[in-house]
Amino acid sequence: MRNLVATVYSPNLAVSSFSDVPRFGHTSVITDVYDINGGVNTAVLSDYIRGTVFVAGICAAILVVWVVILLLCKCLGRRGGISAGFPYEYESNGKSDIDETPKKKCGTVTVMASALTISITGILFLVKGARSAQSVFEDIRDGASGLREIEGLLVNSTRDAINFGADTVPLKENLITVLDGGICNPPDPAFQGTADQINSQAQSVVDVLAAIQDFSRNELVTLQTTIDQEVDPVVDALFRVADEGEKYSTPLYVAAPIVVFGLILVFGAFLASKGVGCSPYFCLQTWVVLPLFFLFIFIITILAALSGTLLTVNSDVCLGGDTRNPEGTVKILVENAGFQGTIAEAANYYIINSCEGQFTQKTEVDNLVATLTSATSDMGGLQVFLQSNDSQTIAAQCGINESRLVEIQTAVDETILAFSELESIVAQAQSVIECERINSVFVDIYHEAICDSAPTTFLWIFSTCFIVLILGMLIMLLRGALLPPVPADGEYEFMNRRTRSLDDEHF
Repeated sequence: MRNLVATVYSPNLAVSSFSDVPRFGHTSVITDVYDINGGVNTAVLSDYIRGTVFVAGICAAILVVWVVILLLCKCLGRRGGISAGFPYEYESNGKSDIDETPKKKCGTVTVMASALTISITGILFLVKGARSAQSVFEDIRDGASGLREIEGLLVNSTRDAINFGADTVPLKENLITVLDGGICNPPDPAFQGTADQINSQAQSVVDVLAAIQDFSRNELVTLQTTIDQEVDPVVDALFRVADEGEKYSTPLYVAAPIVVFGLILVFGAFLASKGVGCSPYFCLQTWVVLPLFFLFIFIITILAALSGTLLTVNSDVCLGGDTRNPEGTVKILVENAGFQGTIAEAANYYIINSCEGQFTQKTEVDNLVATLTSATSDMGGLQVFLQSNDSQTIAAQCGINESRLVEIQTAVDETILAFSELESIVAQAQSVIECERINSVFVDIYHEAICDSAPTTFLWIFSTCFIVLILGMLIMLLRGALLPPVPADGEYEFMNRRTRSLDDEHF
């Protein structure tokens, strides 16, 4: 549990960057999607969705331009060179032009460097991205565990307090009977002042017991019902989200094909740069690896667009309201949902205002503690008086017989024992509803999981996909450099077929 009263949210690079993407006049306030009745405003939702497509639009535009360039180069045939899929050529004197011309050497090195960078990017994502994704689920579990702990403590303390309230009924009735007419009615007027103080202390105990019984019958019963019906399903849902998310969001699914494709292309570029004529390998590369890599680029484009859009939405969720923080988002949601009474007051105290102000139910518990402390003090004073002298002396001073004095002493001792038990119960309940404990759950789930770890994970996915997208497109535009150089004149044999003719093409 945190010792800080308030945790100030500071947006990370992912949130601050993607919250400012252009919206082209569309709304960026995601909280407006929910109207005052708690329903979804479809018109606002549609407008908001149109405002989040900037990143996806950029990815789609890059893909379209790339495909058009590929088609144009393909239409140029051999004039398109390596961009049309044809290998470098060398003069018939036997010396490879790739070793002599910087332009041709640059193409091969660029492909090799790009493929190597793709592999390194995949490995980094597997390490860093996996750690970031794991942090999301750990933060959710931390928040859910904290909420479960609070739930358990509240259930136990409310149950004990309710049971204690019921148990005080016979105790209170017995005390009223015992105190009927007062504890002490001294025959000596000189002792009247002390007698009045003792009787006042005894009466305050009766009043406190009555208040405890009412409290247990009303607010605590309502609180216990709320916990059973509202909190428990939320905790279960949080654990399910963490378990299912961890099960399906394995970074290996994204990183493995990136690393494999990168290494295969690095190997192909290396063989091509050395002029190794391995026909089976280059056949496999040309008609299997490159077509699959071409399709993989489309998949990567979709992942980049999706992760960028989700990051934009995530940023809006984390920078809501005038305060531009998670608390501002919760405030608007509470207002739009029309919450009032206890829910609105609790949201304001524990979340929106970060422990500033008051919460009625907490104040009632604090007042109960103060009342209990005062009553315990009164009972302690009464007990001290009853134990200050022998029973005959006290009975004579108060004008009562010894049997009644024993009855009073027994009632006082039982009451003090009951109050000691109640002190423990209330102290537990008071610690449970302390703002720092409950606010820390909000911070774990919202600040850390939703607004820190999740955006970082989305940024890793987006960055990885975007790098692979750009470098992959570059490799496909220079794919001819993945083939060994061929003679500039005459005919050459490649994959057991004639490929010198202008009608012969590669992928």
